[in-house]
Amino acid sequence: MFLKFKSLFGLILSKPRSYNPKAYWIEQGETYKQKYHERFEKRLQENGYDRNIGVLMSTLHEFDFKSILDVGCGYGLYLQVIEQEFPDLDDIQGCDISLTQLEEAREFLGPDSRVKLSETDGIHLPYPDKHFDIVITYGVCIHVADNKIEDFLLEILRVARQAYIFIESSSFINEHSYFAHNYPDIFAKMGAPLEIRKELDPKHKERLYVADLR
Repeated sequence: MFLKFKSLFGLILSKPRSYNPKAYWIEQGETYKQKYHERFEKRLQENGYDRNIGVLMSTLHEFDFKSILDVGCGYGLYLQVIEQEFPDLDDIQGCDISLTQLEEAREFLGPDSRVKLSETDGIHLPYPDKHFDIVITYGVCIHVADNKIEDFLLEILRVARQAYIFIESSSFINEHSYFAHNYPDIFAKMGAPLEIRKELDPKHKERLYVADLR
């Protein structure tokens, strides 16, 4: 049985004491969508597709699922694609530490969206055990400090029923809000399954990981 989670985003602390994850992402949320989405649209114009969204969608199609949670959902890009790709889902939810990111997500997804958004309080994910068939993250674990990453992942595994699917890089030097983690070692320590499904960017050690919990 997975251990109880001690803290989520509130314990995502980097080495400099001045780094406050909640304050940082609330501030970033004011401009992050504009900067990131411009790059996303440029990739679509140049290539006709987005690599990470493509591999995530193809992986999701391997599962027969009715509910999904995006932890650290940001402005809602992945949630929008999931809602369009899987119109019959019963429950699509996203959560984030940043109120400004969530405000951007509500605007981005639009008033007719079926996605439910929640603010995390930095203590726990506000969902019952095994509440979601699938949980996903993208570029979230790199902001979790070394001594808190196991707790963070255990809490995700607590609320996931079928699988945890995530895309992360592991080439950053541990400084400010970025941390490099050895996910196979961490999952082995936790006694949880993990597969490196696809090498996306060898230079930055960006990979698609799947923890199949079925």
